[in-house]
This record gives sequence, structure tokens and C-alpha cells, in this order.
Amino acid sequence: MIDKLPLDSPLWGELTACYSNLNAVDQLRAIVVSRELGEAWRALCDEVLHQGTVYQVSSAVLPHLVEIAPELSVVERRDLWIQVGFLVTAGADRFPSPPLPGLQDGLTAALGIAETQAVRDFLVDTEASPDESSYFALACLALAGHRVGQAIWEFLSPGEGYVRVRCPACDSEAEVDGFGDPLALPCAVPEVGPATGRSPASWRAVADAIGRLLHEGSLGPGWEDALEAAAWIAAHGVPAATARAAVWGLVSAMVATTSARAAPWARTLARLAGHVRCLDCGSVWVIADVMGDGAGAEPVDLVDEATAVAQTELFTVDTSARSRETQSGDRVSPTSVADAIAGFPIAPGRRLARVEVPAQVRWRTDIGAVRALGTVAGQPSIIVAGTDDVATVWDVRSGSRVGVPLPGPALSLASLPLPDHRTVIVTASDDGSLRWWDAATAEPLGTPTTNASPVLSLAAVFMAPNPIPRTVDWLRELRDNRTMLAVGDAGGAVTLWDPVTRTPVRTLLQRTGQPVACMTTVESSNVSRPDDLDLVAVCDGRIVEVWPTTAVHGQPSTMAPDLRKIAAIGHQRILGAAASPRRLGGRKPLLLADRNGTVSMWETFGIRLGDPLPPDPAHREVAGMVAWPDQDGDITVATASRTDRNLRLWHPLRAEVAFVALDDEPLCLLHSDGALVVGHDRGLTVVSVG
Repeated sequence: MIDKLPLDSPLWGELTACYSNLNAVDQLRAIVVSRELGEAWRALCDEVLHQGTVYQVSSAVLPHLVEIAPELSVVERRDLWIQVGFLVTAGADRFPSPPLPGLQDGLTAALGIAETQAVRDFLVDTEASPDESSYFALACLALAGHRVGQAIWEFLSPGEGYVRVRCPACDSEAEVDGFGDPLALPCAVPEVGPATGRSPASWRAVADAIGRLLHEGSLGPGWEDALEAAAWIAAHGVPAATARAAVWGLVSAMVATTSARAAPWARTLARLAGHVRCLDCGSVWVIADVMGDGAGAEPVDLVDEATAVAQTELFTVDTSARSRETQSGDRVSPTSVADAIAGFPIAPGRRLARVEVPAQVRWRTDIGAVRALGTVAGQPSIIVAGTDDVATVWDVRSGSRVGVPLPGPALSLASLPLPDHRTVIVTASDDGSLRWWDAATAEPLGTPTTNASPVLSLAAVFMAPNPIPRTVDWLRELRDNRTMLAVGDAGGAVTLWDPVTRTPVRTLLQRTGQPVACMTTVESSNVSRPDDLDLVAVCDGRIVEVWPTTAVHGQPSTMAPDLRKIAAIGHQRILGAAASPRRLGGRKPLLLADRNGTVSMWETFGIRLGDPLPPDPAHREVAGMVAWPDQDGDITVATASRTDRNLRLWHPLRAEVAFVALDDEPLCLLHSDGALVVGHDRGLTVVSVG
């Protein structure tokens, strides 16, 4: 029998609570009598925990809840133990000024029982989502008395992709991003520390479950040492002195034991054993150590432990011997992408499965150097190829030319629908001329117009209706289901044009002297409104600007991917931007491709997603990028190498890369109707990509 405050004791009225101590005991009484959490549970939780603060009543209710836990359902027990984890890490394990002697001893005994019950319940709970399993595992560690349990308050969630950290040396704060399934162990296995005499049977059962996971190879090759370390920690009852990085390996392994679908998230959790470097003071820390307040963390000496570190606004990759200067004079962080991807070593971590595949050419034609490619709006099998002298329209399925050539240089092009149901093709030359064509008749729409500066990139921007009421007038007037043309030029401006009047409407951004070489549109982060778009423009090959069509003020976003983040993962000169054709992690990310071969994925609000694809010595001077969905829930990202005359096809979720040899030097790429269209120095080659 656990010593606890009786439910009929008048002393409940003397305890502190968030709102009402009497309401707290009434809700607890309802739970104890019914032997189920029910509606009373949320009301009780509101009384015992508020914004990280606990009260005397918080400690008083715990022994009662522990006592009835075996009679609750599996789902209720999971909810109970996670909430107990929050309470314990907030300080409810210490009864402040108990009104009766022995209540603290009773609370301590109850929490000892809770640890055993929670760990056993974790092992039999096969219905929890990977996210819920993570919190459940952390609650078990909190009850075991390990400080990793404190991370339940500052935890990485699958839909976020980042964790909050604080530098203990200078108190700087940041968000570490780039988390994703690493497929292989992303960092060295931390030391587990000394053994202790504590070895509860419940934790030994966890060690056995991890052992079975090790035998089955459920996490894939390369995880054996990490799983063995996790099993050792569990078998010894999670010694309090065990390093946080090592215990995160145990959290990862525990999550992996719950179900096969949890493996990707379990592998992701292992990233928390990686390192971060503070830009303010230069100190390096284990990520797991500096989540939350960083109490007790010790800095890492990278001279003795050569490893890469994760990148954020505050924390950056730093593995090379020197910095480099950007063209504008801004200093960016030192980086060595060959040794550092997503903040962790490539070897022995992330390994790319690499194969060579033959080109399956559908058709080819010699029409001169093709410098721009695009599809005709609403007709995915009809493509437009632009050269120095003319634009031609083709059926990608048959290889036959459609209509007559559109005369004039077409160094960039776009296609967009008009309100009268016609489709316009816009071609641009480097003297600033814009030519407008009826896609059905190949007849010019008016005379050529002239942009203020040479045009480098074009993008169609759909303006969804129903703007927020406080939207500025000029933007509200445009949001009526029309499609506008964004024009990026050599002077650093992005201007919105009306394709009906063929006149400029508004300059969206201006970075003088920083050419806008590529643009794309990406679904905004509001998944309930997929028609809302973010226009992404890359200026000077390194600065990413995002203009949301939903912005009430009509100004560029202040949360676009940061220059230092871009540089720290290896980008030097971005030449391509594209939207993912499939949702990854809930949204369609932005893809960025660099001339040096680096490809990365981002949220348009600045969070990096997963591992970038590093450069390859067999794939240099990249000239274009496209992406399309594959049949296995992944996407394929293709880049073309001008120097090596090949295509590199990347499956980011599977970490697979394939190379396809080409006969000509590619200049641009397009995916159309299941085919990969390569514009090269002699014309067009259409390749099957099944």
C-alpha cells in the first residue's frame, strides 16, 4: 500500500493548484471511482500542470494515478505515463511542504512502481504512432531518473524537422534543422559510461526487445554497434551517469521496437548524437546535451573528434581549415561538404546506393543549341524548346513538331492561361525583349514588350482568391483566380506582369546587381489551401528570396532559407529551383540545385529537410534540374552535367543514385509526360525514365 493523501482528507483544501485544489480532487475522485480517465482527465491535467509549472496537488495526485494504472486501457496508460513524464520533469517528484509525514516517501515509492509499469506498458503498446512512442520512451527515461527525460519539453517532432538548442557557454539560442531519415548510422556510437548495480527486470525486457531488433536487422546495415550500446544501457537500468548522446541511442532503439513503420523515425532520432557549433562563441556541443537549458553539458574538442556539425542560424558546419568570401564580401562559414552532410559525417554514415543505367532514347532532333525548355499550360505532352533564334513546339510522345516556329531569341520561356481560356507562350531574350504568342495558333499577341533589364527567368504565378481581409489593396485586386507572369532580370528585380495587357504591374523585390537566374513556385505551408503559392527567386546564385502570394503586406518573406545555411551545406552557385512534385513530411519542399552538384530540400520558411545530395567528381558543372514522382512514394531528382555528359537521378528517401550517360553536352532539362527532355548543344534528346 502506497502512502498517499486520502481522497476524503480536508488537507486537499490546503494544497496549491493551478486554478482550484478542490476541483483537482473532485476530478481525481471521478477517475479513481470509474477506473478510467474519461472526461475528468483533461480537467485534472489543467489543474496539475500549466506552462511547465507544477503545484502541491501535482505531487499529491501521482500515487493515486499510479495505483489505478493497471486497470486502465493500453491507450489510457500511454496517455497517463506521458503526462506523468511531463509532471516529473517539471518537478512534481518532489512534494513541496507535504501536509502529512510520509507523503514524500509514498510519492518516491509510487514513482518507482510507475517506472516499472511504464516500461512494461511501453513494450506491449503496439498501436502508438512513432511520435507517441518517442514521448512514451522519454517518459520512461524521466521515471528512470535520467536527464534525457527533460527533452520531453524540447523534443523533435516528425512534422517539424528541427530542435531548439541553447549554447551553455554564451546562452545563445537557435533551431537545429536538417533532420531526416539517415538510413545508415549518421555518427559514431557514443561511449555508454560505467555500469551500475541497478538492473530492473522491466529494463532487461527492453534490452531483450532491442536484441531481437538487432537479430532481425530492422534498422538496416550499419546499426549493429548502436543497437548493442542501447541494449547495454537498458540491461543496466539506464545508469544516471550515461551520456545523453548514448541514451538518445536507447530512445531511438526503443521507438524502433514498437513497429516496422517506426524505423525511419527511430533512425532520425539517432541524429541527436551529432554536433553543433555556436557561431557566437565557437564552442561545439553534442545536440542532445544542449536541448533545453544545456545544464551539465561539456564542450566537444573537434581536434580529437573530427566530425561535422549541424547548421542553423546560430550553429554551422565547420570542418575545413579556412573561410571563403562571397562575391559581395559577406563572410560565410567554413565548410567541407565532402566530409559533412546535414551536420554528420558521410562515412561511416549516410551511404548512397549508386548504379549506372543506359539511356533509353525515345527520339532526338538537331535544331541548334537549346537553352530553355517548358511545357504548354494544360498540355503536359506539348513542350517548347528555345534557341538563340527561335522557339519550336513539340509533341513529346511522338517527336513531331507542332505548328510553326515562333521567331526571335528564346533564352527563357513560360506558358500560362489567359482568362478567355487561351494559352499564351512567353519567350524572353537577354536584351530584355518579351514576345507573347497564342499557343493554339502561333500568332503573336501584340508587339514585343521590353523589360527594364535583360530577362533571365520567367515563372507563372497563380493568384488564388479569398485573400485575408487586411491584405494590401494592390495584392487583393490581383487575387481573383488569374495567373500572372513573374519576370526575373539581370538587374536583380522580380516584376509581376499582367499577361492580358502585357504590362508590368508591380516589382516584388529588388536586389540591385544580383541577377535573378532562376525562379519557381511552391505550395505554401498551409496544407488546407494548396492553391496558395510561394514564389521563390534565387539572386546571384546564393540568396534565396520567397514572395508569398498570401502575404497581407505584399512584401518578401523574412523567413526564407538563410544565406549561411545555404553556404554551410555546400551551395556556391545555385542554378536551379523547383518544387517537389510530391509531399515529403506533409508538404512539398523546395529543391535547390547547385552548379557544383549539391542538391538540397527546404521549407520555404527556412527549415532544411533531410540530407542534401553532395557533389560527385563524376558529375561536374551541373546545367539543370527537374523532379518528378516515382511509383514508390519517393521522388526522382535529375540533374545534368555539362562537363561529364551525364544525368544523375537521385531518390532522396531511399538514398539511391543512378547515372545515365549522354552523347551531347546538356544545357537544360525538363520532365514531361513521363519523359526526360534534355536540351543540349545540338538540339533535343528525349529519354525514358521509367
